[in-house]
Amino acid sequence: MLGTADKPYLISNKSDLQHIGPSSLPATPGFEHFYNTWYSPITIEGANFNNYQGKVYFKLLSDIDMIVDVNITYNAVEDKLDVSVDNDGDGNTANDNHYIENLSPGGVPIEYKPGIVFSGISFAGNDYTIKNFTSAREFLFGISSVSDIRDIKFENLTINSVGTANENLGTALVRYNQGTVDGCIINSASVTGGSKVAGIIAENQGVLTNCVINPDVTIAGLSNIGGITAVNGAAGQISNCVFAGDIVTSQAAGTAAQAGAFAAVNNGSIVNSISSGSVVSASGATQLGGFVGTNGATGVITGGVSRTTVTGGDIVGGFAAVNAGSITDAFSAGRVTATALSSAQTGIFCAQNSGDLNDAFADKALAGKSTVAIFAGAVQTDDLITMTCGSLGSSFTKQALETAYPQLSALLDYSAYMSAHPEYEGFVPDKIVYIQGWSKLLSATLNTQYSQYVDTLALGSENYPLSIITDQYLNPEVIWTSSNTAVAPISAYSVQGLSAGSAVLTAAYDIRFSVDEVFPVQLQIPVTVGVQNPNFASGIGSASSPYEITTTNGFDSLSYYGPDSDIYYTLTADINYAGSCPQTPITRFDGHLAGNNHAVYDLTIDNNSALFATLGAGSVISGIGIVGGVNEYASPDGCAALLAGVADNADIVNCYAVGDIEAATAVDPNYTGLLVAYAGPGTLISGCVTSGSVVNTSALAGSSTGGIAGFADAAVISDCLSTAYVRSTGGAAGGVVGTLTNASSAQGCVFAGMALDAALASGASAPADPTGCIAGTILDTSAIAGSFFDKQMSLVGCPAAQSAYTAELAAALVAGWDTNAVSGNYAVPDGLDSGSTKFAAGLAFATMPVKPMLGSSAGSVLGYSKILVPSRSASDTVTLSEEPSGLHTMAYYLTITQGAYPADSTAKLSPLVDLLNVYTGLRITLGSGAGTVFENCANPITRYVEPRLARIVKVNYTLTNMSGNSGVETETVAIQIKNTQLFSDGLLSYSSDAFTTVSDSAITPVAFEDLVVGTGGFSAYGELPVGYAYRVTAQDQNGTYLLGGPGAPVMLETVEGIYTGYIALAEETEEVTIHYEIVAYQPWGVKRFWDSLVELFNV
Repeated sequence: MLGTADKPYLISNKSDLQHIGPSSLPATPGFEHFYNTWYSPITIEGANFNNYQGKVYFKLLSDIDMIVDVNITYNAVEDKLDVSVDNDGDGNTANDNHYIENLSPGGVPIEYKPGIVFSGISFAGNDYTIKNFTSAREFLFGISSVSDIRDIKFENLTINSVGTANENLGTALVRYNQGTVDGCIINSASVTGGSKVAGIIAENQGVLTNCVINPDVTIAGLSNIGGITAVNGAAGQISNCVFAGDIVTSQAAGTAAQAGAFAAVNNGSIVNSISSGSVVSASGATQLGGFVGTNGATGVITGGVSRTTVTGGDIVGGFAAVNAGSITDAFSAGRVTATALSSAQTGIFCAQNSGDLNDAFADKALAGKSTVAIFAGAVQTDDLITMTCGSLGSSFTKQALETAYPQLSALLDYSAYMSAHPEYEGFVPDKIVYIQGWSKLLSATLNTQYSQYVDTLALGSENYPLSIITDQYLNPEVIWTSSNTAVAPISAYSVQGLSAGSAVLTAAYDIRFSVDEVFPVQLQIPVTVGVQNPNFASGIGSASSPYEITTTNGFDSLSYYGPDSDIYYTLTADINYAGSCPQTPITRFDGHLAGNNHAVYDLTIDNNSALFATLGAGSVISGIGIVGGVNEYASPDGCAALLAGVADNADIVNCYAVGDIEAATAVDPNYTGLLVAYAGPGTLISGCVTSGSVVNTSALAGSSTGGIAGFADAAVISDCLSTAYVRSTGGAAGGVVGTLTNASSAQGCVFAGMALDAALASGASAPADPTGCIAGTILDTSAIAGSFFDKQMSLVGCPAAQSAYTAELAAALVAGWDTNAVSGNYAVPDGLDSGSTKFAAGLAFATMPVKPMLGSSAGSVLGYSKILVPSRSASDTVTLSEEPSGLHTMAYYLTITQGAYPADSTAKLSPLVDLLNVYTGLRITLGSGAGTVFENCANPITRYVEPRLARIVKVNYTLTNMSGNSGVETETVAIQIKNTQLFSDGLLSYSSDAFTTVSDSAITPVAFEDLVVGTGGFSAYGELPVGYAYRVTAQDQNGTYLLGGPGAPVMLETVEGIYTGYIALAEETEEVTIHYEIVAYQPWGVKRFWDSLVELFNV
């Protein structure tokens, strides 16, 4: 039987191809039945041909040149076949384009002969080549689901359907595929059509595997153009393929071309495949991708590499133009040029994405400067080589010596495939040699110094051409050359940026099939030397010539450049984020950034744990002030801060942050700090300042919250100041740092804010969780040294730190600190005394004192009658507003009076009675209206304090002369109320005084200011001339006696001329009236004096 797997039909010339397909060709004499045998195996019995049901097999015996006519005629005289060969000498080229019709239209089995149903064909090319196929339509119309074509190559293929009825129906080798195409190789070709144009399959609903399109192939059309297939349908499966040709679209500018190196549209699956070459629209059409044009909602791509050069107008992706499906374990590393880039394009790897990208990256240096403003998915060359940017799953194998990109594992090992195909009998088919050769070549790359774009190489830079090295003592098999050695001379290990100009670097490799047979392939990387990197105003990134950042675009670019530890940056202007943040998070920064005392302001972080998620080992950040910062992001790592989520062996020097964080996380442990969340081993935070509020709402025991840093692990926090409001719900809370552990230290720090846990916030007199004004928890050998806290502002003390009044801290108690440029503000660490106008204004607001007062004396947030705040900071107005904490009654207690500069603004306790457990909040806001330093800032620039009082009562007094001497009524006497007040470092006695005469008071009750009561009562006392004494009674608002009784006043005892009597307050006491009576005690003398025991402070 013929046409079976064992005895396939043999094809040796183009005439034999006419055996395939239901063509109505004229019967050749002697072969009347031969052309009707293609669709099933046959037996030959005499002159009879009998078809049998079954799959039919064909096999190429040699290369076939379609311009060669092999004429076979029957010689009846000699009863033999006569063969003649004509190299188109007859001038007839019509039969050079043999067309095989649909083998199974619509996938429905066709009965070509009664009783015989078509069961598919198998076409084995045996690595032979069909040359010079020229046609206006496809070579094969359709492949049925039970058919397969294997191991066939094409050379000098020409298909041009333009102007024909088929122009927009599908132009390719095969129009429709539902079967299997395994090992189709196109070495040279020109395929041209209108829409739905491809190299191998116009529309694929079957299996396409191990196929290769080599460089000398151009596929051109208007739209829906793909290198391997135009449309990979939902049932289509593409695997282990290579595209290295050129795709050209003539679509109009601004119009979607839908073109990709592998597929214009993928709705099926593509796995373990690589591309290079180019996808180009000279007119500026849109939607072009280096791998696929559009990956549809059902499209799944796993394991892909694009080294393709892509040029178009907009929506130009290094891998995909549009992704609505899933792309996993893939990267692009080719030039991406968008000539009409708009905000519609959001990424380099994928220009527009609404689907899932998992471990999908773009090498931004190779993409070039056209991608200057795009950072989504962008990584550095080193990160791809070392696979540190992501795992890239199990799809890739990292090069052992890390001298080239990783390769797709499936392309390196074909042992399983060879075992499944014993028909190769150990012979390695060409397709595998091609694929592995391309995989090796396309792992070669150029690693640019300072992470420069390949088209902005710095003068004097030393860049590194990389390729696979299988043994470190052997030369690489990939050979690099330069087209212009005057611009970019190349050696085995270096490309010098010698002079301004352009050059093309070429990596060349010979794909070797045998000792004598090679297929040379190349990868070209055009470079330009001496052009300024457009992400930065100036500089090349070196220590002597750092990149100069002047815009948000420049700062945003740190999301890409950040991981390079050799790059230096400097801010030469303030950075205004206008209520936003870097849209591509800066996940890691290992470089050196000198802010030069500039501000990064109006920053709202909604996609990262901080401005920098991680500061890596050796990184340095200095001289940056964050003003109006807000962090709204619930980071999955449990870290929240304004500057850095994690600092790992990093230096943070002379930075400050003014902003607000309210962190909510279920991660345990979790860390929240205004400047840094987690300060890891080796980290130094020095000379920094914070203000604003940091609230951690996590009740987990592993929470740690601090004004400077949330958690310090083998880190040093030195010479830092915080005036922040720090509140935890669970775990530790510290004014400077939540937790010190692993021999960490806080040295020479000052806290002038409020630190509290949930218990303190709810009104308890002591915290339930570890809470401190410097650190909440101090573990092992960690320590606090030389640090201070403002006793007027803090709710809790700190045994390891010294207490001081606000005025003392303004005088630079810490050695080496500078008095503030703004008189009366807190002293600041050295290095913060100069900077831009915005830097200085933000720092002035952060260091501005908030002064609780008791009358004219210094009070505390635990005992005050009013709070004074400067009415202006720097040149802008500061306003006050009462903001109840929400933890209690939500009542309002303060009367706010805006001061006229230079007078302070005042928040005074309102004249209310029965004020038990007064809790409120005071929001302090820096003006940002027209003409201010931070004009039109979207985020309010604020600070917050939450003062509280145990009790406040209204106190009246009457004064009556009962001495019998009317002369005393014109004498000035002292009526005094003595009260014990709370400070964070203990109790302090205060005196409230009234100087009056009996004639002035005239028995009419006179009110003191509402009296702040720090303990369970207060003492009435006063001073009189010698010879007189007070006796008193005291009644509450209901007339109930609290001291003495009806007709039974109490004589005040005299202690060195002072007369005292303690008045204990009942729970229901709202108001107290003290009745003072002057009585004769001894003869009137001439000595008139009073001695106030009020403790005097410099306030």
